[in-house]
Amino acid sequence: MDENVSKMLSIISITFLIVIAISLFFVLYWNSLDTITLINHSINDQGTVYEVSGENVQYTDVRGGDIAGCIKNGLETDILIDSHVVLCTQDANSFDFSLIDKSAWYSVQYFFNDSGEVTSVQYRKR
Repeated sequence: MDENVSKMLSIISITFLIVIAISLFFVLYWNSLDTITLINHSINDQGTVYEVSGENVQYTDVRGGDIAGCIKNGLETDILIDSHVVLCTQDANSFDFSLIDKSAWYSVQYFFNDSGEVTSVQYRKR
């Protein structure tokens, strides 16, 4: 007799929990649309969160030692150092590092293809 009572209580409690869970789901589902709308309005009222500049910054300055490090680590694209072309397939061990003044500053210009990938990098001694 005791087993029947405990089994009945467990079935009733499980049924009650399932009904509560389904009810809570539908209550929160309808409120979620209002919450999302409220959050979107508050974001839009505060102005722009992030804006991309149309300006394409391509020029920076690096030291010659940085260029030597890039060559030693392996190149991803071809580079031009003043008038010397260094192909990305060239072995770093066979490269003549005397072409680079390691203490000098070089201006950097990146060249991009139509898809936005860097095709080559040009270094000019300042």
